[in-house]
Amino acid sequence: MLALTDNQLRIVMTAAGSLPVEKRGVFLERVAARLLLRGPHFTDADLDAAIQTADGTNPIGSITNGGIRWSQVPTASTNR
Repeated sequence: MLALTDNQLRIVMTAAGSLPVEKRGVFLERVAARLLLRGPHFTDADLDAAIQTADGTNPIGSITNGGIRWSQVPTASTNR
């Protein structure tokens, strides 16, 4: 079982939403599998790596080096 913060979930869903519909399920499965390998406690950096590896855009890079930036993901405070 995975437990994501609200912000982490927003990041994953934003990343998935940028993919074609037919690729989203595989993407989410890959992210989950990578995070499960990290154990029940994973960091934002682990999530970053899981997303980048799952979408195949940059298996070593960071979200901030392309694709989705943390600052682009809406937070609860920006949605009020």
